[in-house]
Parts: sequence; C-alpha cells; structure tokens
Amino acid sequence: MSSSLQQATIYLAQQNYDEAIALCEQAIATDSTSTYAYWYLGLALLLQDRESEAQATWLSAIAEVQPEQVEASTLELLGLLSSEVLKQEAKENWHQVWAIRQQIYELTPQDANNLLAMALLPAKLGSFWTEGKQALADAATLLQSGVMPSLRLELLLTTLEALNPLDRSSLNLFEAYLTAKVTLLDSFTVAAQQLMRVELRFAEAYYKLGLAWSAQGQTEDAIAYLQRTLAISPTYALAHVELGNIFLRQCEYELAIEHYQAAIALQPDLAHMSAKLALVKTHWQEIHTKGYQFNSDFFTESIPTWQQYLQTLAHKPGLQAIEIGSFEGHSACWLLDNILSDKAAHLTCLDTFQPPYNRLFDANITKTGAANKVTKLAGKSQEVLRSLPLNTYDLIYIDGSHVASDVLEDGVISWRLIKLGGLIIFDDYDYIFIRSAYYNPQSNSFQGLASYPSWSTKVGVDAFLSAFEDKIQILHKGHQVIVRKIAYQA
Repeated sequence: MSSSLQQATIYLAQQNYDEAIALCEQAIATDSTSTYAYWYLGLALLLQDRESEAQATWLSAIAEVQPEQVEASTLELLGLLSSEVLKQEAKENWHQVWAIRQQIYELTPQDANNLLAMALLPAKLGSFWTEGKQALADAATLLQSGVMPSLRLELLLTTLEALNPLDRSSLNLFEAYLTAKVTLLDSFTVAAQQLMRVELRFAEAYYKLGLAWSAQGQTEDAIAYLQRTLAISPTYALAHVELGNIFLRQCEYELAIEHYQAAIALQPDLAHMSAKLALVKTHWQEIHTKGYQFNSDFFTESIPTWQQYLQTLAHKPGLQAIEIGSFEGHSACWLLDNILSDKAAHLTCLDTFQPPYNRLFDANITKTGAANKVTKLAGKSQEVLRSLPLNTYDLIYIDGSHVASDVLEDGVISWRLIKLGGLIIFDDYDYIFIRSAYYNPQSNSFQGLASYPSWSTKVGVDAFLSAFEDKIQILHKGHQVIVRKIAYQA
C-alpha cells in the first residue's frame, strides 16, 4: 500500500473524507491498477452519503480486472467493508453502518449474517424500518432454503430475541428458524437456555395472536395460532384453555373437553377449570339426552351464574319471563328445563327469527316438551317491547343487539315491564365491535380496537346502571350484569 493510501486510511478514521478522497485519487493517478485505492475511494464517498458515486467507483475497478480475478477482487472489497462496518458499529454510527451493510448486501445477497445484522438496525434507525423488514424477509428465505454459509447462530438468536415477536416479519423469521432448527440442532445445543427463552417469547406471541383473532370471531386463524403455540411449547396450558373455549363455542364438545383436560393435566392449579370441565360434560350430556341441536354455544359458561341468581325464581307459580334475542333457543331451553317448570309459567321470546335459525329455535323448543309456554314475537325489540304489559314480568334477559344505544333502550323499556323485585340480565357486558387489532409495546400485548367506542355493549349497560343507580341492586357484574329492581320509577 502506497504512503498516500496509508495516509488516506488515517484520514478515513478521522472522518476527514475530503482529504481521504483526494489522496485516493492521487494514488489511482499514480497506479491505476491499485484496486485498494478504488476500494478506499469508494468507501470515503459512501461515508459522505455519495452512494451512487461509491458504487460507480467500485464497479469501474472490478470491470478492469481479469475475469478470473473478479471473485478475489470482490472478496477484497467485502473484507474492507466488513472491517469498516465493525469500526462504525463500535462508534455507534448507525447511519454509516446501514449504508455499508446495504453495500455488502449488494455484493453478497446470500450473506445471512449481514441480513440479520441489518434486521437489528431499525431499533436504532426508525426511518429504515421498511428496509429492515426486507432484510428479515430475505434472511427468512435463506434459512428456509438451507443456504446459510457460515451462519453465526448467536447472531440469529440475538436477532430473534431483539425483535418484536408479534410483528409479521419477525414471525416469518421465527418460522424459518423452526424449519432450519433440526439441521442446526447440534450447533444449537450450546445455547439451549437462550433457545428456550426465544421460543417461549414466540409461543406467547402466538397465544396472544390466537386470543386476538378469537375475540374478532376469526376462528380458523385463532385455532391455527394456538396450535402453533402448542407446537413450540407443548406445556402451554392456557393455549389448551382457549382452544377449549373456541371448540365449546362451536359446539364441538368432545374437543373442548379434551383441551380442558389437557390444561388441567399440565397445570392442576388452574382456577375454575375443573368446575368448568364438569359443567361442560354435564351440559353436553343434557343436550344429547334432549336431542337439542345447536351450531354455536355462547350460553354454557353462563349456567353457573344463572343457577346462583335465578334459584329464587325456580318453580315460581305463574313466573313470567322475557328473552330478548333467542337465536337457536339455547338459553330459552335451559329456562324451560330449569326455571319455568310451573304449569302457568310463560316465556316470551323476542327475535327477528330469520332462517335458518328460526327453524332450529322451533325444533329445540319443541324438544323441551313445553312449547305451549312460549310465545314468539318477531321484530325489533325496541318496537315489540312497547306492546307488552307493564309491571308484569319477573325476569327479562337482554341479549339482542349489542350496539350501546340499543342495549340502553332495551334496558329502559324493560324497566317499566319488570315487577318490583324482578331481575334484569344484560349479556355480553365485555363485548366490543372490533375493527382491527394492534400490538401495544408498553403492555406487551395484542389488543383489539373498537370500531366506535359507543358501540360497546358496556357503554349501554353502564348508562343504564348510572341512570337507575338508586332503584336497582347490582347482584352480579362480569360477562353478564344482573340487577334487581328495588324501587319504582319516581
């Protein structure tokens, strides 16, 4: 290396790029075959943010060498860039680090280590997030294809640990890692504990995604993510619980029971799971015995609450009840089987009764053997309720429209219909209309975003509770809200 080129490297280290460029050009003028002069000239230009000029300088030098020397010359340039990027990283000059790594990528796009290092940079350079995602995608492709020359396993694990596990690009890289894991298993044994931490983080991410999709009613996606959770972490008991809940809502009782049993076996101290398992088994047997047919089950989990608070009404002579929102008749059948046993008891069911659910409702009510106790009123509850007699009913169950204003209107109209001492039940107090879901880094959770806050069922129920605060007794507040009328409207 000539003295002028040696001095140029000193100027580079001092970030005196103009002087470095002048000396490199002088070295080229003295000896145009000196590839190192071109490499350093290009590097100085790159560090001045003159990327296109740097690339042109390097390409012009490579174009002049003999074909058999191109590979060796490229390796020379890569060696210089790799050395320089480490120096810039030590100084935390992240903008320069990004620029150099981009050039390394241009020269050797299959360098997985460089791609992983690029993927780590967005945490330090927010403006480069798009390119960081592309680096993740390219690294994932390399892992899946098995093209991983000299892959630094510790860098892969560091990347997985550093990235947001709920980000799609990060999940793709993790999936690629799982694909390559078997091939790399021997090498990974030295990092077993670190691996376990990484895999648990992603198992938790899949679980949270499963919960988010489940809340949005995207059952197939929810099941897929929860099953991935268990594929990574077979002892993840809560994933079994949520799968059980999903299958319960789908009336796939055997699968629900299977997952509840698995959850209890893995974590015997899971609160309420043993009782829930017994409940599902018992109610499933009752459904089977009666021959009821339901396509969905959003009612079984409410049975313990109803058993507790409706026992004072059970078998009451001449009990009068209203159900707003009957769907397939699940809750109506339970009321007829367990509460409205008196011959003079009566249940008025309000619903739009659209096909095919109206046919299922009729068939299920017939199987109770108490169809004569049921009156069907089709239409919008806010209109139909106004035609019913005041101060007549012992129980009103509100499970129709979940829009806040509709829930509030149902509650207010029902107030005039319910007797003193009667009960009003609001369903789905925790229900929201979800437009999308997002990752909250502060709480490290995946959360739903309501379409409009005023659409939340809770808003309507809370408005009712506030307006009638001194005239009601709140008996229960959870997934459902149960209140007793203790005073007449003033």
